[in-house]
Amino acid sequence: MDTKISYAGILRRVLACVVDGVLWMIIAFVSLLFDLDNVDKNMTILMATLLITYIIFNILTITKYGCTPGRLLCSVRIKDANTFKNVTLMQSTIRYIFREGIWVIYSFLSYLLPGYVSGCLFIILTLVLMFAIFDQRKQTFYDKIAKTVVIDYKPS
Repeated sequence: MDTKISYAGILRRVLACVVDGVLWMIIAFVSLLFDLDNVDKNMTILMATLLITYIIFNILTITKYGCTPGRLLCSVRIKDANTFKNVTLMQSTIRYIFREGIWVIYSFLSYLLPGYVSGCLFIILTLVLMFAIFDQRKQTFYDKIAKTVVIDYKPS
């Protein structure tokens, strides 16, 4: 029996990332509320702790469940491109490093370079994401590197 795989489109993937970002901003805000007296002294430690927690949480939930909370709400899952099983810890880590690496490089360069250059970088970044629109399996370059796909998930 053949199963038809439906690959998740770029808009649902972006929406899932936005949902994840909003959830983590809420967590960060609540964390700040509990330590308002020492915000100035502990801000760096708090932000580093939240960032490390965010990274580890994303990698582990994608490895274990195939999704993050945002992806769960948007009904998409990250799977191995060949077997369609949950990704390995290594695949999840590689995917995360390359995905976030793009944003870190873009943010860093747009801060350092003049406005028109950062505009060009934004266009390049948009083209990288649009690559998924025209790909048969809707894979971004970091999906290809990690050998993963993002699929629509419909519970049976």
